[in-house]
Order: sequence, then structure tokens, then C-alpha cells
Amino acid sequence: MKFLQLPGIDAITRELEFSTSDCCIFGGCDLYTTKATGSDKRLLRSITDSIETKFEADARLSASLSPPQDSSELFSRSSPFGPLDQRSSRKAYAYLLATLNASHPYHEFSAIVRPDHFSKERSLLSAMNRFNTALFNLGKVIPNLWETIDMEMDLKDCAIYVYEPDNIEDLYASEGLLWSLSYFFHNKHRKRVCYLYLRAVSKSSHSRRNRPMETWQEEGEEEDYDSDSGRLWEDPGTDSDAFVESMDL
Repeated sequence: MKFLQLPGIDAITRELEFSTSDCCIFGGCDLYTTKATGSDKRLLRSITDSIETKFEADARLSASLSPPQDSSELFSRSSPFGPLDQRSSRKAYAYLLATLNASHPYHEFSAIVRPDHFSKERSLLSAMNRFNTALFNLGKVIPNLWETIDMEMDLKDCAIYVYEPDNIEDLYASEGLLWSLSYFFHNKHRKRVCYLYLRAVSKSSHSRRNRPMETWQEEGEEEDYDSDSGRLWEDPGTDSDAFVESMDL
């Protein structure tokens, strides 16, 4: 996979790194092509081997049940990517793992992430509303957020996944994680993945060693935001319903 450095997307990433009175927000919008590199191919082979091992274990388990159950059916139901005995489903899963590894090089996600840590979002509007609400609660406005992403991704043609692992607290325990929100937009035809995320970290427990100091405000300094102004919903760039309607889904 190759990281795409695009001015509009880079501007979104800069806007998604900020602080409030009680937490620091690590966010980003990362775009990658899905043209496989050598490491991507090795990751796919590793995932295939892991899936085959699990499939064999499930087959033994299902045969021992009374009455016996179809192990392939049991296994495919656990994947938001589709039946994992199909190469296309495994590739979609591998793309998201490779994206996580590339965006967060201090962690090796392929060793700890499972297919059931992802879920498929039911609609683009649902994803937009959830992300907009998170920004609203933080007092943050990003004009033309979705228009900029749509220009590069054709959002109406994307499969949308949410990453919500049950062990996320363990992964970022040393950083004082409060909550996280991670979305993946995969456009198979454009061969691109967009990774849009927010991670809130407690100021009191966060170690500064892994963050770029120049991107943060001084601690204790708050965003200049009028909570009664309603700017987030009045700004045409963040009106989710109007934006989705304009896309003729």
C-alpha cells in the first residue's frame, strides 16, 4: 500500500489534532492506495494461514456438536467482510490491517486484531452523523470535511467499516485513553482506503514523548468556541443530511 499525500486531506489531519480543557485529541485522515507491496502480500498470506487454522479448528468443533453444524457457515457469519474462505474477503480485511500498521507504526495490529473487531456500517449517513457528533461534543468545526474526503474517495461507492476492538484500552493503556472512534472507507474500484479516526487521551496521564509538540496548544488553553452558536450544524460543510442527499445515493 502507498500513502497518498494530498493537500486537502493533510489539512483535515491537522484539524483533527487539538486539545480541549481536559483531553488531547489524536486524530487523522489517512489515504492509501491498495496496490499491494511485498509486505502487503506477506500479510495476506499470514492472514490466509491464520484463517485456515481457525477454519480447521471450527470444523472439528462443529463436527462434535449435536447435531453437527456447517463450520464454514459459522465462520463466515463472524466476518463483516464476507465469507473468509473467499480471497476477496480476506484481501479487504488485509487492507484494513495494513492501513492500521502504516498509520500507527508503533503497534503491530496484525498480531492482535481479529475480523470481529470490525463491523460494517449500515449507511454513510450513520457514519457521518456519528463522527460529526463526536466533533460537536469536542467543540470542533472542520468546514467541508466530507466534501474533501468525497472528492478523493467517492463515498457513495465505499464499503464502510468501524474498528471497535474489545482490547483497545489495553493497546493504549499507557497513554491514558478515554475513547476512540475509527472509520475505514474502502473504494474497491478506485483502489483506495481512507482511514478517519479520533482518539481522546487524558491530559493528566498522557506522556508527551510520542506526540509532535508543535501540533498542540499549550496545556490549559481551550478552543475558542461558542457552544451556543450552533456553527457545526449551520456550516454547509458539515450538514450530513444535505450532503448525502446531494450525492444521489
